[in-house]
Parts: sequence; C-alpha cells; structure tokens
Amino acid sequence: MSDQTETQHANFYELVNESPVLQAQMESVTEAAIHAAREQGADISVSDAISLPSVRLAIMTDGSYDKEILDREMLNHLPAVRAAKRQAALRAEVSEGKTDGVMAQIANLTPAQAMEWSRKNLPEERRDTTPQHLTAEEEARVIRSLADLPPAVRMTVARRFGLGV
Repeated sequence: MSDQTETQHANFYELVNESPVLQAQMESVTEAAIHAAREQGADISVSDAISLPSVRLAIMTDGSYDKEILDREMLNHLPAVRAAKRQAALRAEVSEGKTDGVMAQIANLTPAQAMEWSRKNLPEERRDTTPQHLTAEEEARVIRSLADLPPAVRMTVARRFGLGV
C-alpha cells in the first residue's frame, strides 16, 4: 500500500472511530460486502471490505451502495473473489462437459498437484470412478481421444471408461 493510501485509511478510521453513526454504518456495510463476497464463493475480511472504495463511500454517506459496482470492485481488487469466480466458471464448464478450461488450468502442474487441484475444484459427480460400459463405437472414439491427453490424465480417463488395468 502506498503512503498516501495508508494515510487515507488512517484518516478514514479516525473519522469512523469518532462517530457512533459511522461505526454502525461501517458494521452494516461491511457485513453486506462480506455477504456479497460469500454469495460469489469467497471469504473476505472486514479490512478487505473496507479496502473497497464503494464500501468506504457508503460508510461515510448514508450506508447505501450499488451492488453492481460493489461486485465489480470486489472482482477487480480482491484476489479471493477473482479466484472464486474462476473456480465457479471451471465447475460450470465441467458440468456442461467442457474440459478445455480445466486442461489449461492443470497443464503446468505436476500429476500430484493436478490431482489435488481436481479434488478441490471439480464437482463430485465428475469424479465418479465407476467404469462406464461403452459400445464398440464409443470405445473406439474414447481410445482415439486418449492420444491427445497427458499420460497421467490418459490413464485416469482410460480407467474411468474401463479400458485400463
């Protein structure tokens, strides 16, 4: 944080601490911001919430804020919210059967890191390890598509379709 920003934050806290009205508004507005972040799948702290310009403005004025602006600020300024949005998008892709985003996410990870990432981020139903029974045509299509996958992923997919040992 720059010296100017630190001074601004110190001045802000000084003003809030001198006024019970501002303290009450700070509590309600920060609670609302934390709740908005949770709706997006992220946990943020009170200080994270206060770091957002729209939250500070709402505290210093009438306590109201524009949710759309708050959401945009959280996305732009808070890494936890950005990460949660990215994970939600990947989960949505996987649930729709699209794997390009997931493959890009794990491309540079070690196999152990890729497995850990998958356990944390992929929905349970996409991690079903029960082999699927395929027709001969489907099995041929799966075998052809395995060639494009990294070795560790290739084995996992092959086992999932009952093709591996």
